[in-house]
Amino acid sequence: MDTKVTIISSATQEVEISREKPTVIVGERINPTGCKKVLKALEMGNFDLIILGTMDAFRLVEQADFVRSVLALGKKIVVAALRLPYDLMAFPKTQTYLCTYGIQEPSMFALAKALFGEIDSQGKLPVSIPELYPVGYKK
Repeated sequence: MDTKVTIISSATQEVEISREKPTVIVGERINPTGCKKVLKALEMGNFDLIILGTMDAFRLVEQADFVRSVLALGKKIVVAALRLPYDLMAFPKTQTYLCTYGIQEPSMFALAKALFGEIDSQGKLPVSIPELYPVGYKK
């Protein structure tokens, strides 16, 4: 059986995603104590990839702090904004970033399909992300 592998790349990082690789899903709304436990597990774990979903992290300091802490671990990370692209303003050093513009089922299925290479992730930024990207930006 052929294994499909997705390679998502940016200017500084390349990430492989495959259904054959172990996946860990962490629930939303982690309290401060839970954040410490998750960070410790991520730090100690032998993960090929960490995928973080964010929602309004550009306004929610605790969420942005958590993402920055995970990014500081130096592991391969994909951040998926599940609502608005502005989350990137809270952690602009993120190397691999996607935005679904919604949390409805079709958006989540599209995100999963893009991560597993079943569809291309493409599009143009419909808004500007201040000091980062102009309207219409496309990688």
